[in-house]
Amino acid sequence: MKGLEIFTPAGYSNTNRQRKYVIDEKTVWTSPKVLKIIRDQRYAGDMISNVRVRTKIAKQESERVNRDEWIIVKGTHEGIVSKEIYWKVNNDIMPLTEKETILLGDFRRKGFYYCADCGRLLRRSHTTINPYYECSRSRYTEDKCSEIKV
Repeated sequence: MKGLEIFTPAGYSNTNRQRKYVIDEKTVWTSPKVLKIIRDQRYAGDMISNVRVRTKIAKQESERVNRDEWIIVKGTHEGIVSKEIYWKVNNDIMPLTEKETILLGDFRRKGFYYCADCGRLLRRSHTTINPYYECSRSRYTEDKCSEIKV
């Protein structure tokens, strides 16, 4: 017996619209797609905001905010993942951890310059006279990184 056949968004769209999507390996349910839904707290019925903040005014660039600073309102809608499954997966089986974005040691890309204080990639200035490198973090913070120009 075949398992339940639950439409993917592309499959559901094919039944209701004139535009038809090709059903291939990109539009079928896979383990990573299902795991992504189970690990996302929004699918458990909670509203989450303040996940990203803009780093520049009137630009599309944004930066991820630490999980402890997110605004979470529980029970705003009916979830498609039960709370029990969500908490079991995220606390017991695969606890959530914040990614460390600073590359250290052998994981750094060769041929690039890195900040001595925070380890982030140095960015080249776009000036034609006296070009320099500065820490990518220096524009947003007032620490030692902002003083470094190479």
